[in-house]
Amino acid sequence: MLNQARKLRDEVREDLKLQRWGADDVQMEEYNDFVNDVAFLFPDDPVLGSGLILMPDAVLKSFGTLFPIHAMSKHLPALRLQARLSRLISRLEALLEEPTDATTPHQKVPTTDDGASVRPRVFVSHSGESIALHRLLQFLRDLGIEPVVAEWVPFKGQLVPEHVRQTMDSCVSAIVFATADPAVERAQPGRGVLIETGILQERFSERVVYLVEEGTKFGPMADNFACEPFTEDNLERAFSRVVIELKALGLI
Repeated sequence: MLNQARKLRDEVREDLKLQRWGADDVQMEEYNDFVNDVAFLFPDDPVLGSGLILMPDAVLKSFGTLFPIHAMSKHLPALRLQARLSRLISRLEALLEEPTDATTPHQKVPTTDDGASVRPRVFVSHSGESIALHRLLQFLRDLGIEPVVAEWVPFKGQLVPEHVRQTMDSCVSAIVFATADPAVERAQPGRGVLIETGILQERFSERVVYLVEEGTKFGPMADNFACEPFTEDNLERAFSRVVIELKALGLI
C-alpha cells in the first residue's frame, strides 16, 4: 500500500509538472481508498485512524458554494491531493520505519509525539525589520507555520548567496514582504528583495505570496503577480491573503 501511495503521488507530481488536469477525480478516489484502508488497518493511530481528510476537501468544496467555481485555479486540486498524499505517506513511513526518499535513505519525516508533521517552513523575504514584519512573523507562528528569515539562520561559514539558496531549499513556500527601503530612491524595496523575488519565483512558482506596502514601487514584477497591499497600521487584508494562499497549498 505504501508503494502504491508513493506511485500515485509521483503521478500527481508529474501531472502538475506537465499541467495535466484530467485525472484529478480518479486520483482522488484512489487516495480515498487508501484513507479507508489505512483507517481499517491502523484504527488506533491518531493520524491514519481518524486524522486523514477525504478528497475533495473543504477548500475545494468551497468553490461553487462560497466562491465561484471558475475562480479555482486548475492546479489547486492536484496541489491539495499531493499534500494529502504526502501526509499519509509520511505517517506510514514513520510507522513502518522506511526511508522517506530513495536519495536520502537515513532521513525520516520529522513528527511530533502524536504523529503530526512538524510546522511547515515558509521563507520570508523582507526589506528590513519593522513592526509590521514582526506582526507578520507572529501571525504565521499562530497559524502553525515556522517563518524562516535567512539572516536569522546561522551562516556556518557560508557565503551569502549560498546561504540564502540553502535556506530557501529548506522551505516549502515563501512570502515576499516588500516595504520601501529608505536607502533606495523612488520608494522601491531593497535590492535583496528584488533579487530574492526572482529566485523564489523560479524555485516555488505559484507557492509564493506577495505582500507589498502601499506606496512601494515593486517595478514590472508587480504587473505579473497578485500583490496584496498593506500599511503598517492595517495588515488585515494581507493576513487574509496569507490564510487563503496557505490553505490552498495545504499548509494550514
